[in-house]
Amino acid sequence: MKIKELLPLSLNRSYVYKAITAREDFLLKILPINSLDRLQREYLAIQTLFREGAPVPRPLKEENNIIQINEVAFMARAYEFVEGHALQINKSNFFSLGTSIGHIHNI
Repeated sequence: MKIKELLPLSLNRSYVYKAITAREDFLLKILPINSLDRLQREYLAIQTLFREGAPVPRPLKEENNIIQINEVAFMARAYEFVEGHALQINKSNFFSLGTSIGHIHNI
């Protein structure tokens, strides 16, 4: 699949991008090439949370991908992109967030 554009969604040690293609947009988690174990553990955790109904993005494929950015190889994993918005600070949002975190904790 040819990615037209990568829009950064985080700028910490592991990178999350919104990948834009001709057919669909998806979330792309990118880690250094030597991070296969970490990427696989994270994928299995998110897959389990998704199957149990937690509010996490759906994993799109089982396999890891190797991608090139500026001629540097990275490991990548694709997830469904879920459009969202920043939470406003209010009691209702705190309750919803706490419920989601509790659900994830119980899983």
